[in-house]
Amino acid sequence: MTQHFRFDALSAVFTLIFVAINAWLLWRVSASTCPYWLEIAIAALLTICTIVSMAHMPRYTYIDKEQIVVKKVLGELRFNRSDVKVRPLEAAELSGTVRTFGSGGVFGYLGWHRIPSIGKCFALLKNRKQSLTLIEHGEKKYIVHLNAE
Repeated sequence: MTQHFRFDALSAVFTLIFVAINAWLLWRVSASTCPYWLEIAIAALLTICTIVSMAHMPRYTYIDKEQIVVKKVLGELRFNRSDVKVRPLEAAELSGTVRTFGSGGVFGYLGWHRIPSIGKCFALLKNRKQSLTLIEHGEKKYIVHLNAE
């Protein structure tokens, strides 16, 4: 069963603002006959951040009896159901979460987080309030959208 999830309003706004600023800066650099080196550096950095964030943005989750697949724009995470522990996350478990590296809403909520009750985990989310699920695969932990059956 394929499950699609929508961006929350905050993530959609952050993504649009980030893309608009990046497009404006790229336009400014390309239209200028002699752009400042700082503008070029910032435009290059924002373009790299855009490409990396967009590549990791989750598109959908697929679940069947044998596997769980989190499809990203580029690539996927594939888990055999017999090899992982899957459980839903409650809002109370997420209190005290610290994002150690990642995007705070641009192309979703992506990146490494430290959660006091869980430890270090990687989040691939579009909406912070929709069916958060913890997948434990050995020592690695992932937070994804999943309506487990």
